[in-house]
Amino acid sequence: MRFRFLDVDDLLILAKLGKGLTVTEIAKIMNLCQPAVSRRMINIRYVCKDKIFIVRKHRPVLTRQGEKICRSADELVSLLMRAFPYS
Repeated sequence: MRFRFLDVDDLLILAKLGKGLTVTEIAKIMNLCQPAVSRRMINIRYVCKDKIFIVRKHRPVLTRQGEKICRSADELVSLLMRAFPYS
């Protein structure tokens, strides 16, 4: 995995995917349009070598590896939020 190609917004998307949110819900939370989140998810799949999730009935379904990565992303986001509480 090439971490240098992921940014904090990508980690947020992964963390939210791990909580079962839809692309539309993630877009609303992040104040982005749905296509922007979809494009980021395409990049995330590329960086992670397409092992994060599969798409079923227009919804992302996490793989086992994806679940682990999303849990780790959630932990990283939590650490960043504690380190920068006023951001």
